[in-house]
Amino acid sequence: VAGIAPNIKILNIRSFDNGGSGEEDDAAAAILYAVKLGAKVINMSWGDYTFSYVLRDVIRYAYSQNIVLVASSGNSGRNELHYPSGYSEVISVGNSTLEDIVAGNSTWGSTLDLVAPGSNIWSTNINGEYIESGGTSASAPFVSASAALILSLNNFTNEEIKQILKSTTDDIMSPGWDLRSGAGRLNLERALTVLAP
Repeated sequence: VAGIAPNIKILNIRSFDNGGSGEEDDAAAAILYAVKLGAKVINMSWGDYTFSYVLRDVIRYAYSQNIVLVASSGNSGRNELHYPSGYSEVISVGNSTLEDIVAGNSTWGSTLDLVAPGSNIWSTNINGEYIESGGTSASAPFVSASAALILSLNNFTNEEIKQILKSTTDDIMSPGWDLRSGAGRLNLERALTVLAP
């Protein structure tokens, strides 16, 4: 399928088993591998509600290498910390719906940065099939691809990319930042037009 950044190079790294289970050291090793191979944006459509010092240190290292870090906020529908999206170095992405509201199962709270489309998303599945799915794991890649497009126009720092994305969103709830939608819903056209960190 075609994404919103069709000419970027994608490195797929699988750190969990066939059932989607893994440990914090598996995730940390995958991030370090991506850093070593020169990734500029790392999408982390996975997570846990348990804080990890190992993962925090690896995230800090990747951030120090000027890598844009994007993660799904979680799908509990509650106000709770989720990791790696809960670390300050990471852009935390919630799920917005076709009706341009925040999905009921999107995890929210003080670490949420913005929301992006994540409901009724068509993508590929195993055995060459297509599937409609959703959740914050579907939202985060839209923000990651947006970061890649912004980087294709200028060599911004990872923090500048974060601020561009947040400052160009569309408010879909309370004016300004709020706990449920963060800065608002991703607006890629505005992000690519304003380019003002």
